[in-house]
Amino acid sequence: PFVSPCRNACPAGVDVPGYVALAGQGEYEAAYRIIRRDNPFPSVCGRICTHPCQEACNRGDYDEPVAIRDIKRFISDKAFNSKIKQESAWGSNNKKVAIIGAGPSGLSCAYYLALSGYTVDVYDSAPVAGGTLALGIPKYRLPEDALARDIKVIEDAGVNIHLSTEIGRDITLDELREKNDAVYIATGTQFSRKAGVKGEELPGVIHGLDFLHEVNLGNAPSVGKKVIVIGGGNTAMDAARTAVRLGADEVTVLYRRREVDMPADR
Repeated sequence: PFVSPCRNACPAGVDVPGYVALAGQGEYEAAYRIIRRDNPFPSVCGRICTHPCQEACNRGDYDEPVAIRDIKRFISDKAFNSKIKQESAWGSNNKKVAIIGAGPSGLSCAYYLALSGYTVDVYDSAPVAGGTLALGIPKYRLPEDALARDIKVIEDAGVNIHLSTEIGRDITLDELREKNDAVYIATGTQFSRKAGVKGEELPGVIHGLDFLHEVNLGNAPSVGKKVIVIGGGNTAMDAARTAVRLGADEVTVLYRRREVDMPADR
């Protein structure tokens, strides 16, 4: 069957034409449910998704692509404000699953397992749930309340989230395997790419994700007055803008290619 270019470009395979059409008809609850069928983070993705669907939108061949991400944000806000009822879960199947990591992957897995009748416990070493969504993205781009309401829907489905719990310290992998029918490991890739240059580990040099993690945890390092940011991706842009917010007078971004080659969202 034919799949529209926008849906084909969506990494989650969300039915973009379906929810956009329903939103246009004022059927916001139905639109919201279509999104959540494949993506449990509509509030988040309505704000920070890189929206490849818009790049592929046929409308762009005529004038401009449909503002798909903004429509998703509008639908999720509408759902939150009108207190749309939680999706119904299947009856319990008496099976238990442990998930290591409360980031997007772990929480998505947990949500759909819970709806399918599993008892799900998620473990994360961080003091907050969300993984990189909570620790690697500045709050001016992704407000805490937007992330919190998507996570609350996941918890309301029956998911138990255990924070500040480190596997190997607070509980062992063997224990999880003994107590559960399956274990899903979703520890993520929260590591900055190293430049591989001399002096990279010197004092005053901090990698982008580490920097954003500390800021989001309330441990913002002193940045001084002049800051150099090496890189051209979204993390580099977030680090640069955060440095300005922390009081830096002069922030310079260094990138090895041209501006049009920068992978950051325009």
